[in-house]
Amino acid sequence: MNISKGIGIQCINRDWNYLVKGGDPIQGVELEASAEPIDNLLINYSVGYTDRGSTTGRPVGFPDWTMSAGIQYLFEVPEAHGSITPRFDWFYISSVAWSTDYTHLDDPARSTFNARLTYDNDDLDLQVSLGVTNLFDEQYYRQKTVFIQGLGAGANVGQPAPPREWYLTVSKRF
Repeated sequence: MNISKGIGIQCINRDWNYLVKGGDPIQGVELEASAEPIDNLLINYSVGYTDRGSTTGRPVGFPDWTMSAGIQYLFEVPEAHGSITPRFDWFYISSVAWSTDYTHLDDPARSTFNARLTYDNDDLDLQVSLGVTNLFDEQYYRQKTVFIQGLGAGANVGQPAPPREWYLTVSKRF
């Protein structure tokens, strides 16, 4: 998807939240699990479903389904006086409707991935992590506000998600 073309979305710099009194009740369920099937291997998973209900048309603003999973393994490295831990995370959301009337503005379901490599030095109580968010540079919107016809404006606004970003963190315990 090319965010800069095709659907008339203008960037804004923050999320917008709309409180609606007397709306439909929101119900849902969430399940989380963690496992360590062998020493030093950690796996986690979560899934959530939200029933947004709607008596006024298609509910908008967030997905019905969300899921995430992560896996990491701690490698002891005595020669480096510590350990190295690679981690990989996956995040999924089902499609999101941004308008009760304009289905062509819906965001499709998507998955995003993050990765991190952490070195822990036991002797120095030092930790160094190199990571990347949005590993595959997925282009999507965090939020959209649809102004077509309903509010009389000729454009829509939205907040694109950040592109792939790299980070380095260093922490020292005293």
